[in-house]
Amino acid sequence: MITHYFTELQEQLHASWASLEARGAELTALYRLGSPAPSAAAGGSAVRSPAPGSAEGGLPALLAAVVAAAAAAVAAVLGAWAVLAAGCWRVLELGGALYLSMRYFTGPTCWLLFGYMFYSEPVLRLPLLLYHLYIISPAGRRAVAYSRVPWLLRRCPLYWGQASYFKGSDLVKTTDLDPSKRYVFAGHPHGLLGNAYFLAFCTNQLGFEDKFPGIRLSIGVLDLNLRVSFCREICLLHGLCDVDRSTLLARLRAGPGSAVFLAVGGAAESLYTKRGCLDLVLKRRRGFVKVALEAGAELVPVIAFGENDQFNRVDLRPGSLMDWVQSTFKKLTGFAMPLQDALTGAGILNLPSGPFPLPVPLVTVVGAPIALPPFEGDLRSEAGRAHVDACHALYCAALQQLYDEHKDKYAPNRTRDMRFVDWALFFWVLYSEPVLRLPLALYLVYIYSPLGQRAVDRYRGATFFRHYPLYKWASWWAPSQLVKTAELDPAGRYLLSIHPHGVLGSCSLLALGTEALGWSRLFPGIRLSQGMLNTILFTPFARELCMLHGWCYVNRRTLLTRLRQGPGSAVAILVGGAAEAVYAEPGTLDLVLLKRKGFVRVALEGGASLVPVLCFGENEQYHRVFVRPGSFVDRLQAFTKKYGGFTLPLAYGRGILGLKVGPLPERDPLTAVVGAPIKLPLFEGDLRSEAGRAHVDACHALYCAALQQLYDEHKDKYAPKRTRDMRFVE
Repeated sequence: MITHYFTELQEQLHASWASLEARGAELTALYRLGSPAPSAAAGGSAVRSPAPGSAEGGLPALLAAVVAAAAAAVAAVLGAWAVLAAGCWRVLELGGALYLSMRYFTGPTCWLLFGYMFYSEPVLRLPLLLYHLYIISPAGRRAVAYSRVPWLLRRCPLYWGQASYFKGSDLVKTTDLDPSKRYVFAGHPHGLLGNAYFLAFCTNQLGFEDKFPGIRLSIGVLDLNLRVSFCREICLLHGLCDVDRSTLLARLRAGPGSAVFLAVGGAAESLYTKRGCLDLVLKRRRGFVKVALEAGAELVPVIAFGENDQFNRVDLRPGSLMDWVQSTFKKLTGFAMPLQDALTGAGILNLPSGPFPLPVPLVTVVGAPIALPPFEGDLRSEAGRAHVDACHALYCAALQQLYDEHKDKYAPNRTRDMRFVDWALFFWVLYSEPVLRLPLALYLVYIYSPLGQRAVDRYRGATFFRHYPLYKWASWWAPSQLVKTAELDPAGRYLLSIHPHGVLGSCSLLALGTEALGWSRLFPGIRLSQGMLNTILFTPFARELCMLHGWCYVNRRTLLTRLRQGPGSAVAILVGGAAEAVYAEPGTLDLVLLKRKGFVRVALEGGASLVPVLCFGENEQYHRVFVRPGSFVDRLQAFTKKYGGFTLPLAYGRGILGLKVGPLPERDPLTAVVGAPIKLPLFEGDLRSEAGRAHVDACHALYCAALQQLYDEHKDKYAPKRTRDMRFVE
């Protein structure tokens, strides 16, 4: 795009220079007409040139040529300047569009600026620290709620380019708004960035102040933007405010003509952004109706045609990893980051892709205000909720009518009409091939049914998968071995408790979950089942892969079923689980064991002996990144552990091609030491009784002592680089 204008400028200058050269040659020829001519060769007579000033003289022609050349030069310069101005204006347009598309990074950029100034200039540290404390303090929050900062940035020259970039953009007024009343503007859809609302309401490029005189509009945004240093001031200078109940009510009660704008669908609606569609998250959104009722304000429906057409969003399969990441990110931060397809967006330098939104017209239609019937009483009561529902239905009907009146004019290329959807994860089977929908649905129902769970409890797996060569090759990455310290009687039953969990649990998988290190050769007659996270065995297709290896659920019912399948039955579990993964650190062996007594109860109920297993080198595979307690990452790890059953510790290993940092595990030796079985004393009675709990505690203490002894016997041989000895942390 930009190169097109400068190429045109260069061609214009070359053409002008060629024109000037031609004019110069013409002037030279005309000048020579007034010079004496050479003598005639015949007759000795001379032919005289016309005298200057005579009718035949060359002076008038010379003057005419000079004037024409000057005019051509002036025209060339003006043309060059016109092309240059057009190119500069295009640069301004692209700069404005880039600013709109990069507003997601305003907050992080301000944080980087804050951190740079804080750590680079010692004299600024105390003022910046006090400034940030003020931002997050109640006083700073109240200042945002009641702030009347002049909107100094509404007429920033950069916004001229933005309005020009989206050619055809307009703010359509369907009726006048009384400046003596209060209004809640409800905008639909949210889109990826909300550029239409930014142009229409945060700037005056589309003439909001002229079309709605006397209306003082505050635009509600995610409160996270107003807690970021410097970003807060940028928002205030645009007339933005927190989108919470107290702030909105404070803005609405500031006097006649007060109004607030809300993108009702919020971040959840951005995940439905799709070109040609208008899917709204509105069915369960009633908070804006309550705010309008409490403030005595009228609801104003607003539809932004073209907002969803700026980017092509990547469709994510509901239930996929990226879909889960987006949902989790929204839950923790309050906003979502939908994936946009840059390959079909607008780029610079005439490229078909880039970070710019497509230059489509953004038409914001402001509907007629809806006067809500007042309600005397508590809106949280049953009658109050019924009144809110009635007002919500009234608003939805008015919004639908507004859309029907303008859809043919402003959305002629739509693929479907506006619809109201719920923000929920659609069943991923519905996005599969139609011929597979019914079989896949039945398969998923079977997985979660008691019948499918009993199949996992009883299936012992296939020998081929435990002997798969890939696991043997994996054991060559790091020197690995399985050490036997005592025989296991094939007539007994055993529960092997493995320590530590580590980041991935690679050592236990190689040693006990497969035949990579020769389990069957060292312990003949022992049919071992490896316990896995239940979430994995509820995942389609991954469930079958785990079953073929003989892996099973880690719950009481499944473990007892496996232990009672006859002599030689054994199960192996990682006692510390996901909680122990966050303690994984090279040179240490911190175990989550003090409160873990469920495996002891299972062994007592199943008549099994406890077998301690220590995996030396497991914690040396990755280097864990320290996470400050209470930080965002710490909360994210706690969230994934609570709702997903697993933890994602921040860790790094070695890289490929000689790189020191990467996703691969370190090549430190892995040694799984299987201790002697611990025969637990029998208990006749209920283990949940007081006597039963005392017996479990005694068996647990017996196991901890045996585990400590096993560690002391082998630590010098298999953990010579340890920084501290094994300890029980939880």
